[in-house]
Amino acid sequence: MNIENRENLSDYQKWVSSNEEKKFSLFDYIHGVFSLNDLSSDLAIALMNLFFPRFLLHDDLIFLQEEFSKKRYDSLISSGISGHELEYWMNILNIDTLINCSSVAEGVKFAESLVPLWEQKLKADFPSTSIKVSCLLDGSGSDTNVYITFQQTVS
Repeated sequence: MNIENRENLSDYQKWVSSNEEKKFSLFDYIHGVFSLNDLSSDLAIALMNLFFPRFLLHDDLIFLQEEFSKKRYDSLISSGISGHELEYWMNILNIDTLINCSSVAEGVKFAESLVPLWEQKLKADFPSTSIKVSCLLDGSGSDTNVYITFQQTVS
């Protein structure tokens, strides 16, 4: 999703329509939503960590620091998963359970907007490593789940 394309942001467009007397920016929207819903600045910080996550290097593998679990790591290894496949499964994040998407398409747009951000952050943190970030769909129809994950690639 092109984050410049504000026409696709339906809730934002409602706010723009309700505030026609002034130039209503995305920053005005953020302020309005946070104020109206009495949201903590902690949410903004959490979102920044989603958009530009911290990574952990463990056994020459790269993981989302926020999601890393030694127990899950050990469990996947004992089930025969290793190497970059281990990164793939350890780093998989279900977008549907993370945010409240009104449709699969909305979840895909969100996940696809994360892909270049994660690629940029991974490249900055691990400049000599080739890493693929992927948006994935699992299921069909309304039972489709949207995921994002990453793993090192062999050059």
